[in-house]
Amino acid sequence: MSLLLASTDAETPLPTAAYTLHAQEEQRSPYLELTLLQRLPNQALLVLVPQQKGKWLIKRITAWDTSSPREQSLSFVGESPREGVSHLEELKVDPSGAYALIRLKSFKDDLSKPESRSAQLVLVDLRTFAIVSQSTTNDPLLAGSSWSFSEAGLLVANAMVKEATVPQTRKPIKPWLYETITDTYQAAALSLPDFKPTISCTYDRYLDNRSDDGRQGWRTNKVGEGCAELAGLAHVTNVENLAGNLSRSVRYAGLAGPTCTPADESPSMDLELYECRTGHEYMDDFFITTNSRDLRVLNVPDGKLALKVPLPHNLTPYPSVLANAGGQTWLLVLRDGTRLEAYRVP
Repeated sequence: MSLLLASTDAETPLPTAAYTLHAQEEQRSPYLELTLLQRLPNQALLVLVPQQKGKWLIKRITAWDTSSPREQSLSFVGESPREGVSHLEELKVDPSGAYALIRLKSFKDDLSKPESRSAQLVLVDLRTFAIVSQSTTNDPLLAGSSWSFSEAGLLVANAMVKEATVPQTRKPIKPWLYETITDTYQAAALSLPDFKPTISCTYDRYLDNRSDDGRQGWRTNKVGEGCAELAGLAHVTNVENLAGNLSRSVRYAGLAGPTCTPADESPSMDLELYECRTGHEYMDDFFITTNSRDLRVLNVPDGKLALKVPLPHNLTPYPSVLANAGGQTWLLVLRDGTRLEAYRVP
C-alpha cells in the first residue's frame, strides 16, 4: 500500500493510501463483465475480478489500511463473454461472513422467458477461503431469480417461472399488446451450501389491459401456502417485497438529493455513501451526457457532507464501500478493477 499526502484542495482529495491488486487491468468491452467489491463483516474486502478467456479471480484483501496489505487469491473459469449473450454478475456475502456467493448470469434470445436464462454458481467458504462448489444451472429459481440475504442470514430467491398471455381481440388490434398477462413466480428460502429450498411457495402477478383507462396496473393473486411464512422470516410485509434487497434498508435514500443514489452504509451506521451524477439523457437513455459525477459521504441523519470524491465524466462503474479500520471510517474505491484507493473520512 502506497501512502500518499492528503490534498489541500477540499474539492479534489487525494487518497490516503493506494494499493494495486495482482490482476490484469479491467478490460473495456460491451461483452466483458465488471469488477465487483464487497466489504466483509470483519472489514476485510472481497473483490471479484474478470480476466480474459472466461477466467475470474477472487481476491480477499486484509490489513488494507496498513503499508503491507495481505492479498489472498482464488480462481475459476466461467463462460467466455460473447456477442449475442448478455451477462450479469453478482457477489453476495451472508451476514455472518461464512459464505460468499458468486452468480454469473447469462441471457439469450427473449430475456423475459425463464428458459432463456442460465447461470454459473460459485460458492466460497470464507472461513477456509476455498471454493466449495461450482455448478451451471438452468433452474429458474437459481439462474433467473433476484436473490438476497436477509438480515437474519436467510438466502431468499424470487423468480418468474411461467408467463401466460391472452392476445388482444378489440379493434384496432395492437399486436404487441395483450388483453391480460399472468406471470407465475416461485419464491424460496435456500440453504447453503447445497442451495436446497427449505420453504417454497408460488404466487401470480396479473395485469389486465382491457380497462379503458389502462391504469389498473399489476396485481398479486393466487398467493400459495408458505408465502406468508417466507415473508415473515425475511421480515418483509408481503411476498412481492421478496424481490428487493433484504440485507439492508435504505433509511436515507433522498438525503443527498434527487441526483444521488445510495451506495453503502458505514458499519457504525452514522455515515451514508452516495453516487451522484448530473447530466442529460436523450432518446430513451441511448445518449447520455454527464456534467458532474462524484461519490459523497454524508453524516446521518443531518446530511452534513463529510467527504466528496470526484469521478470521471463517463459511465464506467467505480465499486466503492465504507469500512472501518484503526478506529476510523474509510471510503474505499476500486478503479480499473485493480487500483484500490482508501480515503479517510474526516
